[in-house]
Amino acid sequence: MRIKTLSLKSYDKVYITLDLKQSWTLLDIQEQISAALDCIAGKKLFIISEKTVGSAEYMDFYLDLREKMFADKGLTPPPNTYEEAMSVTKTCMVSIAFYTIAIKNDTVLADYLCDDAGRALGTRLTTRLVTYLYLQNIRLLRLRHKNAEEFKVWNATNDLILKNGFDMKDIVRSSISISEVNRARIAEEAGDFRDYKICSDVVCMKSNAGKPDLNHLQIHYRRTSSYGQLFEDEDCCELLIDGKSKIKKTDSEEDTERQIRRTLENVSLLLEQAGMTYGDILEATCFFKQKKDYLLYTKIVEKMGIGDFCSSYAIHDNTREEFLFELHATAYSAKKID
Repeated sequence: MRIKTLSLKSYDKVYITLDLKQSWTLLDIQEQISAALDCIAGKKLFIISEKTVGSAEYMDFYLDLREKMFADKGLTPPPNTYEEAMSVTKTCMVSIAFYTIAIKNDTVLADYLCDDAGRALGTRLTTRLVTYLYLQNIRLLRLRHKNAEEFKVWNATNDLILKNGFDMKDIVRSSISISEVNRARIAEEAGDFRDYKICSDVVCMKSNAGKPDLNHLQIHYRRTSSYGQLFEDEDCCELLIDGKSKIKKTDSEEDTERQIRRTLENVSLLLEQAGMTYGDILEATCFFKQKKDYLLYTKIVEKMGIGDFCSSYAIHDNTREEFLFELHATAYSAKKID
């Protein structure tokens, strides 16, 4: 269990990440989750969101398991995003990340937005100057027409945004995940329609007194692109990173090594522009197209002297063919308080 904390004036941001690549049995996974929930309950942390990465076959099992484990600990299950990917080892789960906060005074309020069944659809976090809206749990099951169901997901998400006093211009991050997308697409081409599980992931941010700065960083480096989004509230800066690098050839270890190295260099440039370093990353996931590239990555990171910044590693085939490696991360730095 990895715990990283950013201490702010009115609350602390606490990221708790479980790296499950050595959890060979379901009992091992349950023990790690139990330890994390005990830590959360003991420190009286409020869970803003949960992000799980694991195989498609274990999604429903895990979602049922977490409901029971949260209930046993007397905790409310937070909004959850389950991203499908395989472990770099042979384990069924990749990682679980809890974004939590420790509230220091009554200027900070946090509560869940729930549906009629009591399921948490999102979280509303209000500080002295900023209100955040996290929506992670808007799910639908698609039968035949993917685009129509995606539209319904966004409609449901937009309704919640408007109902909670936000509008579309307040969105600072948005994505939609579709489970088994490649396998389902192949099945459709063969005339065998399959279900998609569709889930939205949206973050809104609105100023209560004076608009925070919203800055967008973008890097184009040697025919490659890595993207970063930087935004600030009253006492911290947050950088969301989508790191990648495209090269012409991808048929040798040298090509793969060059792509991984360039991606890490791109991310380093993004962090530098935001006044941060790899040490400011609180949560990160590395995605590999091929399992064998994980060991190559570890050698490259050691040579570059970056350190053990990443919290989980996954094999993911839902990316464009030219990208053998991607790095998704969240970095924070505290502002100086006068």
